[in-house]
Amino acid sequence: MTEPSGENGGATPASPTLWRWIIGLAVSALFLWVAFRQVSDMSNVGAALMAAHYVWMMPAVALYLAGLWVRAWRWRALLAPVADVPVSSMFGILSIGFLVNNVLPARLGEIARAVIAGRRHSISRSATLATVVVERIFDGIVMLLFLGVSTASAGGRVGAEWLTILVPMTAIGFGGAALALGFLAFAPSLTLGIAARLLAPLPKRTREAALDVAGKFITGLGVLQDLKLAGAVLGSSMVAWLLEAGVYVAVGQGFGLMTDPLAYLLAVSVANLGTMIPSSPGYVGTFDALVARSLAFFGIGDAVALAYAFALHLAIWLPPTVIGLFYLWRYNLRLNRLTGE
Repeated sequence: MTEPSGENGGATPASPTLWRWIIGLAVSALFLWVAFRQVSDMSNVGAALMAAHYVWMMPAVALYLAGLWVRAWRWRALLAPVADVPVSSMFGILSIGFLVNNVLPARLGEIARAVIAGRRHSISRSATLATVVVERIFDGIVMLLFLGVSTASAGGRVGAEWLTILVPMTAIGFGGAALALGFLAFAPSLTLGIAARLLAPLPKRTREAALDVAGKFITGLGVLQDLKLAGAVLGSSMVAWLLEAGVYVAVGQGFGLMTDPLAYLLAVSVANLGTMIPSSPGYVGTFDALVARSLAFFGIGDAVALAYAFALHLAIWLPPTVIGLFYLWRYNLRLNRLTGE
């Protein structure tokens, strides 16, 4: 059978969607290879999984769901300058976003959240995406705090030299982004004026459309102009991530990991920063390898650490996926219409 031809008679190029899958799967395969390479006998991983006490999954899931509800409240606070949306609705939309991230590559769940919020509550997609960006900045601040505290304990251990690089890199990345967003939020007129000059060569219709999107995006940064509201968002971010750290601890109890609490903070921060790396759906490979590697600094055997990472991954992946499917059905939505996949 011959390959279909494009306009110029050549083979049809791979779509962006296909390339996202190819790159994501390749990255996941690489991280899984790194994770497996650390274990001398994979049968020990299976033995650790068989010996675990999965009754601890119940409090782990409860803690995760509590954290998800706090995240929904936080998103409502972020959207407060734009629209007043019930927490229950935020919870449903957020769950669908997590579902999309868990089953599709490239973090398309953030796009899905903007689309659904726009349709159900008449909110600008640009403003909604701005709140998601701000959300990630606050997450980064908490992760940086976790990294700083845990690195103080793990930094002196053999093989932890890369942690001394990760902390300043994280600080520079999120700090720079926070400053840029702060500038946009506190100097909107100046920002739009600069944008207008840069867009001046474009046709009037295109220029006006771009400025309209930029204006709505800046509107979504309104939380940064309210110190009290920003403080509430930072506080809720801390609570949400501490609840997620509780998930790590609960699953660890099931594997008998009576280890330093700072080990869990390190695993939370490193693993979640690792999810920014493009990978396959659900962060397969990146999450598992980084969690296992983090625990290794605290004397946890490679096989047990990897088995723990697999069980933890399931505890974090399954609840929002199931809940997201429920809300997808309840809202009568389809994934391909939300993401274009």
